[in-house]
Amino acid sequence: MVAAASGTAYAVVVPTTAPGPGSWAGAPSAALDVDGGFVVAYRVRTSEQRGSATFVGLAPDGEHLTPVARLDK
Repeated sequence: MVAAASGTAYAVVVPTTAPGPGSWAGAPSAALDVDGGFVVAYRVRTSEQRGSATFVGLAPDGEHLTPVARLDK
């Protein structure tokens, strides 16, 4: 999953879990938290398991994401 860090620069916030087709991290949704950071929900998929998991993470600076919850399929 890629997010705009500032201006036209981008950063990989969540890498894929495995190389190759069918593995990705994305479909993000974000909201501001009370401290001015972001709460981000995103999905992770592997080629072996569709809809592997949904994660919720905190990104105080919008770029460095710390997962805080995992919801399995």
